[in-house]
Amino acid sequence: LFGLCFLHSTLLSRKKFGPIGWTTPHGFGPGDLHTAVAMLNASLGVVSSGRSNFMDAVGGADKDEFAVPWTSLQVMVGDVVYGGHAGNVWDLRVLRAYVQTVLKDGLLEGGQIAPRYAAPLPAETAFGDYAGFIASGLPQGVDAPTS
Repeated sequence: LFGLCFLHSTLLSRKKFGPIGWTTPHGFGPGDLHTAVAMLNASLGVVSSGRSNFMDAVGGADKDEFAVPWTSLQVMVGDVVYGGHAGNVWDLRVLRAYVQTVLKDGLLEGGQIAPRYAAPLPAETAFGDYAGFIASGLPQGVDAPTS
């Protein structure tokens, strides 16, 4: 979930750079994030075989059995949800690069999601831990993205 929120805010932030950020304006908005989260929930629900907590399923004896379907998520989120807004091949290439950088193996182990930034570790999944990471680990003084 954190990765999707980070990705969404990054895509929105590019808008402030005008034609340098995206060659054409895109209508990324809250609905895109909600749809991406719904796709994530559906994917993890299938992988975790109905368990109430995906991280408990991952901690099972056979971790490969519960592997996150990263490639499927990248396609669903990058091509279907956000890619539908990309009006040309260049913006779609940039979008896919962001998606592949953030939504990948290692994200749940605190992997790098942007230069100098690692995702919070799964053991630190309380709201306060994420809020603290965002407050102290991300650039300060940056205007909040608008949809």
